[in-house]
Amino acid sequence: MKIKEAVKTWSNQIEVPGTLKGQTVCSATHPDMPNHSGHSRGRKLHLLKTKEETFCNMLVDQLAPTDYRYYSMTGNGVCKNCLNAIKK
Repeated sequence: MKIKEAVKTWSNQIEVPGTLKGQTVCSATHPDMPNHSGHSRGRKLHLLKTKEETFCNMLVDQLAPTDYRYYSMTGNGVCKNCLNAIKK
């Protein structure tokens, strides 16, 4: 899923969320123990499948902004399950 319009991202600003391989990038939380506190640094980046779910079936926490100012794609990495799912 690709979100083109400006929305509120985890930086609490209205921005166009970032994309990777044509999919919107977000942070996610586990469905068994959701953590929607906004403290998503240190988590891997996930790719949006629907507005509520990632490709690896985790819950979407917040969308990542295009500039990734406080979230390093190289430092934190991207979920391999999400990347593998979009290859299929």
